[in-house]
Amino acid sequence: NPYGLALLMELENYASGGLTPVEVLRTATTVSAEALGAGADLGSIEPGKLADLVVIDGNPLANIKDLRRVKRVVKDGQVFELDALLRR
Repeated sequence: NPYGLALLMELENYASGGLTPVEVLRTATTVSAEALGAGADLGSIEPGKLADLVVIDGNPLANIKDLRRVKRVVKDGQVFELDALLRR
């Protein structure tokens, strides 16, 4: 979707602007949750927190563009395989 693509482009721009991949990922997760006042409930994978997950085929810590290599998404406890979604 265009929103996901725009987010990926923004994260890549952060990296191009000098942030390390770790800083980019923290900005997209923990820092954003804290800025919204939701850091106690969101932003990191910890017991008791809410979390949707994206499974990546690659290592965004080595190459931030690997964030584009989504294989599956876990949303509200349900697993969605990218290949199956694209066949719809």
